Amino acid sequence: MERSEELEFMELSGTKYVLHSSDREIFLELKHLEVSSSPEIQYIVDSKDQQFLQHGAFPSLESLVLRRLRNLEEVWCGPIPIGSFESEIKEDGHVGTNLQLFPKLRSLRLERLPQLINFSSELETSSTSMSTNARSENSFFNHKVSFPNLEELILNDLSKLKNIWHHQLLFGSFCNLRILRMYKCPCLLNLVPSHLIHNFQNLKEIDVQDCELLEHVPQGIDGNVEILSKLEILKLDDLPRLRWIEDGNDSMKYISSPLTLMNIQNFKELHITNCRMEDL
Repeated sequence: MERSEELEFMELSGTKYVLHSSDREIFLELKHLEVSSSPEIQYIVDSKDQQFLQHGAFPSLESLVLRRLRNLEEVWCGPIPIGSFESEIKEDGHVGTNLQLFPKLRSLRLERLPQLINFSSELETSSTSMSTNARSENSFFNHKVSFPNLEELILNDLSKLKNIWHHQLLFGSFCNLRILRMYKCPCLLNLVPSHLIHNFQNLKEIDVQDCELLEHVPQGIDGNVEILSKLEILKLDDLPRLRWIEDGNDSMKYISSPLTLMNIQNFKELHITNCRMEDL
């Protein structure tokens, strides 16, 4: 297989992985990858190889679509390549590191993945030969993995998803996210916790549907126009437990009225259906 910018795999068989260390050269220039309808696939990347640990996997990838992979457990399995670690300046001025597995990724779409729990669970570098199992039932994205260029995140029909974000996000991670769409995630408990909302100041669209346990939408949709000031579209549909909005003091408020939402400068569309309207 020659180097390509776009690849689509369907009905793969005879392997648990899409990318092995021996395939890395093929994927160096890849910008768009879609994998679907392959029941044997458990992981997209298998990095359990010393040669693979010295490099990243998808340095140019901009779009990743995974759908109808009924046995997919993680996107990234195994140690993190040392080339994926990037220096960063933290809010306190200290230099730290984060993991940019897909440094140019702009769009991530995950659909109909009933076994998916974590994006990646194991942290290891070839320089330390130490491994930290970061699997957490409470967060889909590991607290060390950064997506500084991600603009669109779509999660659809992930039956085991409980919380999307780790309670501590790296400075700058998800800071360019503009579109957040969540559909059919029956165990999702919280969309964006109030203490993380400042990481999502570029959000323009929030669309959440058919998440039966979800109770909270982000702080900032309660009339504080300084938070989520770029929000243009809010769609909430079939959320039977949606009643409250968290504020910064962990107290609860009723979801704000449409008139309050319209005070957000760029706000254009509000859709709320099947969300216990008697409590709004």
